[in-house]
Amino acid sequence: MNKLMKTLLELRKAMKRSRPKFLRTHYGALPRLSKTKTWRRPTGIHNKLRHNRFGRPISVTIGYRSPSAVRGLDKNGLLPVRIHTPADVSYLDSKKHSAIIAHVGMKNRLAILSALKTKGVSVLNYKDADLAVKKIQESYARRIELARKKVQVRMAAAKEREIVKPKHVEKPKQAAVETTQLSDDAKKVQEKKELDKVLTKKE
Repeated sequence: MNKLMKTLLELRKAMKRSRPKFLRTHYGALPRLSKTKTWRRPTGIHNKLRHNRFGRPISVTIGYRSPSAVRGLDKNGLLPVRIHTPADVSYLDSKKHSAIIAHVGMKNRLAILSALKTKGVSVLNYKDADLAVKKIQESYARRIELARKKVQVRMAAAKEREIVKPKHVEKPKQAAVETTQLSDDAKKVQEKKELDKVLTKKE
């Protein structure tokens, strides 16, 4: 880093400390505006804040802006870049860029952190990248264990259901067989009776 860049970064830091809080119009009258930290340009023909009247809050002007050479850079003078995948790390330069890891999953986060460590790029999301990797690995291992336990419980429940199945499925079949047998016997009895009748008539 150049001496000029260092001096500009220090100047930006000092300017940030001395910069006043910019308040919206009617911030005291309306409680919903006092809670918000956003600033909106004052409008209206008779707006006192727009006219910069004495006793009114300070309005936003170009003089409060940070130096253009250091604008958008982090405290180390590096350009922050948002990263979504491990492939994005290949485009970064450790002397020019710093990384901000986007909202990604645990697997992707671990891969990005390892890629950044190998390339030597600083991460703005975490103070200590190694400690963050350890924590993520521990939480990931816990999640895998919980998932395995859930699967085991489901498998055990399924086996219990198979063992304790009701055997009422075979009973209707047996009943049906019995009814068919009864009907056959009744038919035979009727046939015998009819034969007996015929024989008695002939005699």
